[in-house]
Amino acid sequence: MGEKLSRIEEKVISFLSLSLVKNAQQIQRGIDIEDKNYSTVKKAIDRLEKKKFYVESKKGKSEKNVVIKFYKLSTRGVLVAFATNDEETLIKTLCLYKSTSEIFLLLKQFANCLKPSTAIKLLRMTGNLAFKYGGKVTKPEAILTAITLNAISGFGDWTQEEIAELAEAAMKIDEMKGPLKDTFELGSKLFSKSPSS
Repeated sequence: MGEKLSRIEEKVISFLSLSLVKNAQQIQRGIDIEDKNYSTVKKAIDRLEKKKFYVESKKGKSEKNVVIKFYKLSTRGVLVAFATNDEETLIKTLCLYKSTSEIFLLLKQFANCLKPSTAIKLLRMTGNLAFKYGGKVTKPEAILTAITLNAISGFGDWTQEEIAELAEAAMKIDEMKGPLKDTFELGSKLFSKSPSS
């Protein structure tokens, strides 16, 4: 796995994975940290934004018309949430962030074509890959090709039915091109037919 997250950093990522744009005070309340520990939460958010690039911010105005920062997860942050969150929240996170970047749009299309259990497995493995490689693997083609090659090679715990399901889903998505589509076609050929005698 990649770098270790503190308990508060994990809570911030988990909270933001289900809450698109929040300010620091809303995050603190959302992760149920006492007011006296506000500075600890703020420091964790700053680390996630400036050092680890899991969080993005933009300036906005509070209800009292004061300029403050609002936070949401970056692509890297969402991928880490896939690796660390409870399984039942993964699809919710994907739906919330589905238009935020190219990878989530493609993953959402995949999720729509897969059984829920396979979709959750795909999201979990996507997050683990991104976490393992320090968030450098963020292009849809790189992630999904790596997952499929891993599955076909037998290094993962994918069943033949799940690989065939991934390949079938890939064939339904028009945006799939090049090596990514070729990889899923290979998976489909390997596992959709019984070996000839």
